[in-house]
This record gives sequence, C-alpha cells and structure tokens, in this order.
Amino acid sequence: MAALMGGEVAAPVVAVTATDTPVVSSTAATASQKSSSATASSAANSTDAKVQTNTSQEAADTAKKASSTTTASGTTSAIANTQADVTNPVIKSIIGQQQATLAPGITEQKLTYLNQNGVQNKYYSVALDPKNPNTQLVAGTPNDGTATGLQTVRDQANAAVKHGQQVVAAVNADFFKMTDGTPIGNVVKNGTELHAATSASETFFGVKKDGTPIIGNAQTYQQVKGELQQALGGRNILVANGKVNDTTAIGSDNEPRTAVGIKADGTVFFVVIDGRQAPISSGLSMTDLAKLMIERGAVTALNLDGGGSSTFVTRQPGDTQLAVQNQPSDGNERAVANTWLVVSKTAPDHKLASAQVTPDDAVYAPNSTVNFKAKGVDASGSSASLPASGLTWQLTDSRLGTIDANTGVFQSNGKTGDVTAQLVANGKVLGSATVTIAVPDKLSFSQSELSVKQGATQIGR
Repeated sequence: MAALMGGEVAAPVVAVTATDTPVVSSTAATASQKSSSATASSAANSTDAKVQTNTSQEAADTAKKASSTTTASGTTSAIANTQADVTNPVIKSIIGQQQATLAPGITEQKLTYLNQNGVQNKYYSVALDPKNPNTQLVAGTPNDGTATGLQTVRDQANAAVKHGQQVVAAVNADFFKMTDGTPIGNVVKNGTELHAATSASETFFGVKKDGTPIIGNAQTYQQVKGELQQALGGRNILVANGKVNDTTAIGSDNEPRTAVGIKADGTVFFVVIDGRQAPISSGLSMTDLAKLMIERGAVTALNLDGGGSSTFVTRQPGDTQLAVQNQPSDGNERAVANTWLVVSKTAPDHKLASAQVTPDDAVYAPNSTVNFKAKGVDASGSSASLPASGLTWQLTDSRLGTIDANTGVFQSNGKTGDVTAQLVANGKVLGSATVTIAVPDKLSFSQSELSVKQGATQIGR
C-alpha cells in the first residue's frame, strides 16, 4: 500500500517516499539535483521459481531472468563525488543525494540518478579506509562461523554483532551454489582459509594483514594468500589501472549489481544498484557498472554476486539495529553464502553528540505538510537520548512556509524551492534536513493496480 510522504499531502498530485507505490518526478527537482523521494521503490517480486546451479547465482539468472540473480554491490567514495575521465559517463544527472557518517571513518551515500538514456537507477554505497584504526573489513559467514551455508546479509551481520563486532554496514559478496551455499571463490576469514576457489578463473577482493586492500586473479591469490586477513571471491575484474577491463556479460543487459572498488588513496567502497524495478531502478549492464565504478573513483574494481542477492544493510545514525536500505529484486532478503561486513572500532557511549533529522533530500508537492523528526546520535553513530526540554525547530528561510517550533511540523505555503529545518538546543544546531517543494510533472506506478476511494486519503504501508 502507498504511504504519503510525511503524512497527508494537500495537493492534486502527491509525493511519496522511496518505499511507496506511486512515482512522482519533477523537472524542478531534477534541475536542483534534489532526490525526488517522490520516486517509489517497491521491489519487483519474481514470479519464476529460483533456479539451482552449480556455478553461480547469476548463472541461474541467465537461465531464468526473473529468478534469483547475482548482486552488484560495491563501495563508493565516502562523501566526495570524485569522478574519473570517462567517455560517455553513466550518470547524466543526479536527481537525489543523501550522505551520512555511519561511524567515524565510515560514510554512506545514496543516489538517485538518470543515465544517458534518461533511465533512473538507485545507488547505495559505503566507504572506508581499511587502514584507519577506527574501521575494519570482515568476511561475513553464516552464523559468523566456519561452516558452509546460507543466511541473509542482515543475519550474518547480526551474528557478528552478537560476537562483539560493531557492524554498521554489510553487503552480499561471492557467487555460490544455490543448493547448499557453497561459495564459488576463496574464503579467508580472520587470517584462515576456510574455502578454496573451485575454478582457476575465479577472482577475489581481500584485505591484507597490514590493512592494504587488494583485488586480483587466481594467480595473485596464490602469491599473497599468506598475507591475507580477509578475502572473498568475485567474478570479472571490472576495472584495472583505472580502465574498463573485463565486462563479460553476467545475466541480462540490465540487472541489480554489486561491486567493490579501490580508489587511488586506498579507500574501499562497496556499491549496490537496484534493478528490475522500472521506473524506480532498472539496473545496469556490466559495462556500465565498470564505467560507473570509474566515475566514482575506482582504479580497480571487482564484480560481486548480483540480481536478487544484491543487498545493502546499514545501521543508520541514531539507530541501534541494522536494516536493509535497498529494495532486493526478489521482494525480500535472499540467503547468501557470505558477505562483506563494515565494522566500527568506536564503541557506543550513547552520549548526545548530534541529531539525525528526517526526512532529508525528499520532494513534496506545494501545500504539503512535512513532519520533521529527529533522533539523538552519539560519537559512534549509535543512539543517544535527546534533551527532554529546550529543543526548538526553526527554518533557515521562512519564505516557503512555517514550522511549528515544538512539533517540527512544516506547512508549505505553495511556493516552490528548498526548505531546511533545523533542530536547536540552547542556541546550538544539533542537526538539519532539507526537502524540496516542487510541482510534479510525472506520475507513474510500480504496480499495475492501486485502489483508493474517491475523496479519500490513503496512508498505509
């Protein structure tokens, strides 16, 4: 069911959140490069039975396009929007952008972008420097153990949390046998090889014991195996020496994808692209994935499992639990063989350092009502209590409407533009968020039917 963004919207066309059904786009929002969270991200449920394969998840996808497929997750540059010199870049325009510090040294970025053909995609990334003493990359496995099996990305991350790891982000990793979860590539966890690749053509991403990230082929793996602290397999080294490398097709032309990239400064970034959910997010080809990784700063990059496996999990600032941020194309979380876990070494103290204000970078129709809310955040990115009194909401510019100083409810006066709301405590700004008021020029739906009684306002989930 559809949920109106921020509550009731008093306008002939409504804007909805990224998990809602209608999709509303606005040229005004595009021009200002604001994310129209007015684009719905309802996951496309596959109607085909999942195909079992002895080679990989994406091979299954090739056999049955709508069945389980591999993911394309990779990391992106932290907050910097570094772009390489690429002929015919993948991203034509960014229409929405959110970025956050998940923990010291670990940054998240979410983009809604249009490609050169005007097709929209949803992009999720997390970045870190594995040599930073505040961060760590860990190979995730089912139940955080040594045995082969299948478990969702979130459950693998939570298993590590139970063992004392402060996991703040996780993505799916290697291809695997759907029958029993046997990974296709190498598995090195905490310096111990748990599984050797079944093919000499398999590639890998890993982190050496000194924190140096590395992407290589089977020969490279044998050369550095004793130096690796963590490593998991992948397929197709997409980028080598800053150039498009192996883009052999996996799945159809446009699929959900997952990839990992390494920048020139040693930053590692994982990227997940949603797919099979047009017009919300169509996915992309292997060639475009390679080019996109270069655009985001990769000098070397590796394709990971994609399709229905593509999953992006984070602990959002101010939260204590991990949550799936993207829309897996199966319509739910798929159990996978292994994962990459992004770990913070900064322990939570739950003392207030800032506030996370939402909604942020969303688009609303004129005359909308927007209910701004806030959560307390400590220095580790975890939860903290907000003061029981002394909090006030304010606008940086009151020309577009008014905000209730006590409740944070903003009322648009019908004018268009950007609105920034701030939460203030004793004269100090704890946090802020910006939304765009724009006139939608397009309304589309990600499901064939949506029923609402005439004159009714539907606010459901």
